[in-house]
Amino acid sequence: MTRSVRTWFGVGAGLAVIGLLLGLPAPKRPAAGVRPAATAPVPGGPTLASVWPKARPFPIQALFPDGSAYTPAVVLGPDSSIGVTASADGQRTDLMEVPATGAPRVLQSQLVTDGGSFDGLSFTADRLYWMHTLSDTTGKAHVTLWTAARSGGPSRQLSADVGTPVFYGSQYDVQPVGDRLYWAAARPGHQDQTELRSIPLTGGTVTVRVIPGAWAMSKWPWLVTAPSASDQPTRLQNLSTGQLVTVRVPANKQVTCSPTWCRMIPNNSAQATETDLVRLDGSDQRVIGDANAAAIASDVALLDRYEVLMTIVSTSGRVAVSKLTLYDIARRSAVLVDPAATNAGARGDFLWWSTGDNETLAWHAVDLRTLD
Repeated sequence: MTRSVRTWFGVGAGLAVIGLLLGLPAPKRPAAGVRPAATAPVPGGPTLASVWPKARPFPIQALFPDGSAYTPAVVLGPDSSIGVTASADGQRTDLMEVPATGAPRVLQSQLVTDGGSFDGLSFTADRLYWMHTLSDTTGKAHVTLWTAARSGGPSRQLSADVGTPVFYGSQYDVQPVGDRLYWAAARPGHQDQTELRSIPLTGGTVTVRVIPGAWAMSKWPWLVTAPSASDQPTRLQNLSTGQLVTVRVPANKQVTCSPTWCRMIPNNSAQATETDLVRLDGSDQRVIGDANAAAIASDVALLDRYEVLMTIVSTSGRVAVSKLTLYDIARRSAVLVDPAATNAGARGDFLWWSTGDNETLAWHAVDLRTLD
């Protein structure tokens, strides 16, 4: 099987973030000497509108006439996004490009029984790219790389020579750099090696560069220690210069890093279950969330400034209503985005979230670049 941590969209897209939040431990009383967690916004406190009056949230289509429900995976801008629709009968999932208004465009379809997924979504000014995984009758995964022009027209397979790609839900899992598309793949039989694969954006021969160690893609030209390498210290490697940077963080922490910031949560239930941010050298550590909050973005510190947190307010059956907040690193404070979100995602320049469920489902988004 493909060794991967799937992105959180697909058949159960609307439940993935909720499941993460439901798995949080019960609140703990801080031990003596432990720093207090960041103060969460309360009614009457800072909100998206009060802190950033120039911010203009915009809607994303959520429901379609055929009864299918949509979950965005990548917001391209106020006029378009790509993600997955689940059919009303629960039998099919479609990868879609969805405009602000009008009919969505089907990029690729699959039956739920196909055991497939869409991963590594990325884009350029002209094209969309993604990986499609299907399982055969023996359970073996087969992965192919696909593309489609943003201007319209049919999708086409770009390559089947993709190796065993690894996906961690990051915007960098598959990323265009110059005139090529890059991704990391596991090297069969060599757990201590990673294949850095690339192909011309228009298709052609795939090149493979073998790199010692287990790595995941980060913001180019950086690699970061893969989550599967749990027995190793977290490091970053510059593909252009060969520079290796060892992250200096306290022991007993689960660490996720960008080239600028690391997010830390305890890997020991006896510790206070707060969420921290820290620089790679261990400096500027600050608490951004308490035991009830979960950071939901795969990539750390969007735009090197924002962390998205959800805190459950109430649950009813399969639906959790959560307070959605945005921690602003520059202001060292959290800002309320929505007091009753039912799902959320964040990637690149955009944050998006839903309210309601089933026939009341609605999606909203905001461009983080407008928060000045």
